Amino acid sequence: MTDLLRVVDYSKFQGTVSRASHRAMREDGIAGVVVGLWHGLDANPYALNSLANAKDEGLLRGGYVVVNDRPGRDAVRAAQQVAGGHWPQLFGVAIDVEIRGVTEAILADAFDEVERLGQRPFLYTGNWFWNWWALELGHFPDASRYGAWIAVYNGIADLTSVPPRPGYGPIVGHQYRGSTSAYGTTVDFNVFNAAWARAWPQPPPVAEEDDMPLTDEDKADIRRIMETVFSEFMQENIRSIVAQELGIVPRYEGAPAQPTALDLIKVAVGVEEAAIAKAVRAEFETDPLK
Repeated sequence: MTDLLRVVDYSKFQGTVSRASHRAMREDGIAGVVVGLWHGLDANPYALNSLANAKDEGLLRGGYVVVNDRPGRDAVRAAQQVAGGHWPQLFGVAIDVEIRGVTEAILADAFDEVERLGQRPFLYTGNWFWNWWALELGHFPDASRYGAWIAVYNGIADLTSVPPRPGYGPIVGHQYRGSTSAYGTTVDFNVFNAAWARAWPQPPPVAEEDDMPLTDEDKADIRRIMETVFSEFMQENIRSIVAQELGIVPRYEGAPAQPTALDLIKVAVGVEEAAIAKAVRAEFETDPLK
C-alpha cells in the first residue's frame, strides 16, 4: 500500500498564511503545503512570508504556477523570483493547467523552464479540463514524463480513486476537497505519494577528494606537516624527495628508490598518503621547487 502525506494548498487570495495557521496544520497531521506563486497574470505577493512560516513549522513546501496563453517560461521565471531562497527547497513546482488559451507548446515550455531552473516539475489539472482540452485538440496532451496532481473532488483521500486519463504521468497527488475553511484560513485538501514528495530536493553530490577546497583544518595540517616533520626529520631537500615519491614532480636521476621520506612522514604525523599528497601539492602551489 502506498504511503500518503496529507498536504494542503492555498493561493494569493488567502493573503499571508500565518505561522499559527501552519502550526495548527502540523498539529493536525498536515505534512506539507503547496503555495501559489504565479497566478497567470500576477504574482502572489504573500508567498514568501507564507513559505517562511511553513518552513518555521517544519512543513514540506511546494509551489504552483498557473499558465495561460502567455509564454510558459516567463510564468516560471516570475514564480522563481516570488519564491526567492525557498525555490531550491521546494519538493516540486506544479504547472497549473486549467485556463483556456494554453497550448501544448506553452505547457512544454513551462515544464522545461522548471527543470532548467533546477526544480522538479509536475502537472496540476482537473479531469474536467483535460477532457475539454483533448476535445479541442483532437487528442490528449502529453505530460506523461511528469508526476500528475489531479483535482477530483470525491472526498476520498487516496490516489487510486482518481480516474486516469491519457497523457498523465504517474498520479502522485489527489486534490480531493476544494476550498475549505480550516486552520484560520482557507485551503484545499490533498494527499501525495509520500516517497515521491520526499524524494526531492535531492541531496547535493559529494565532491570528489581532488575537487574539495582546502579548509582551515586542511591548512593547519599542512603547516603542521611542513613545520614539524620537515624541520625535525628531513634533510634540506626533503620536499623535493617527497614530491618525487608522490609523483608530483619527475624523479631525478639518483633519487632514492624507496619512499623513505614518505614513510617517515606517515609514522611521525599519523596521516595517510592522500593527506600528505594534498599538503605537498598545496605547498608547491605557493612555493614551487625550482
